Amino acid sequence: MPATGSSRAERRSVRQRRVMVACAIAVAGLIGYGWGASTAKTVTTSTYVTTAYVGDHIFSATVDGAGFGAATSVSWYDAAGSFHERGWPECLSTIGVQQTVVFGGMWVTGADPGTAMTQVAWVDCRGR
Repeated sequence: MPATGSSRAERRSVRQRRVMVACAIAVAGLIGYGWGASTAKTVTTSTYVTTAYVGDHIFSATVDGAGFGAATSVSWYDAAGSFHERGWPECLSTIGVQQTVVFGGMWVTGADPGTAMTQVAWVDCRGR
């Protein structure tokens, strides 16, 4: 049976709706990407030189009233300047002492508004 004019119009209408839906999805995706890119945050690490307590694979320090610390493993630079992604810094091997530590510290915003915590990004054992 040959197609009638109304069935051709229905098929065209269905195709047009599909194209419109695809275009709407693409536009929504672009808007979402643009919003996400514009609200992206950057993290800034500050370098601190301070006296810290050194324990067995742990150190803690206070800078301007804020506590910083690391335990078990942290990124670090050895005396020759080589970067180690994890492990324990060789310059923090004397347990039970207070010593000068150079480290990169940052503030991390918490999940709840107004909350933040400190994080140690790396320790520098190059002996500046």
